[in-house]
Amino acid sequence: MESSRRKKISYYCLLVACLSVTPLLPFPAAQAAGPGAYQNGDLILRRSEGIFSDIARNFSPTDKRFSHVGIIVSDKQQTYVVHSVHDLDKGFNGVVIERLDAFLTEATGWAVYRLKLEKKLLHQFATTALQYASQDIAFDSHFDLATRNAMYCTEFIWRVSETITRPNPIRPTINLSGALYISIEDIYRHDRVTLIESKFTEKTHQ
Repeated sequence: MESSRRKKISYYCLLVACLSVTPLLPFPAAQAAGPGAYQNGDLILRRSEGIFSDIARNFSPTDKRFSHVGIIVSDKQQTYVVHSVHDLDKGFNGVVIERLDAFLTEATGWAVYRLKLEKKLLHQFATTALQYASQDIAFDSHFDLATRNAMYCTEFIWRVSETITRPNPIRPTINLSGALYISIEDIYRHDRVTLIESKFTEKTHQ
């Protein structure tokens, strides 16, 4: 376990070092992503099929296209997505770093949004996401915003945004029995974000 943690921290440090000398690199197009020139700190949303993806999509009150979200980071050779996920097939449980092409492998739709921040702050958005990825944060299966040692996917984005942006444009809007939750729609349905690119397969329905 300790060896695995050291490898994870070393991987994080390598990415941070690359970001520090090459901020805001556009990344090579992923197989599913097309030729968009994205930036470190961009938000990437995907739509996948399946029971848990359907639950995540339907949790959004009006726009039900997406089921998951992460943050783009790039080094000189590769583009990654930092996100919080519970995926037994991949061995993921919490905040992880995954290659962009793997993140989009089974996606039937995706979109990239950019927060309206200075380039320096977008860079900090990406490095803050990497810091969380080095901390062995588990996936929050209880969906509890009061705890910081476990995070679900939209909570992770909210935490990063809370650190970088004032005021935080991402706010929880779902209230169930007095408890607040962050839907995927909350991540991008506000006036401080711009759609950069999106794509959906023909079989994708909203």
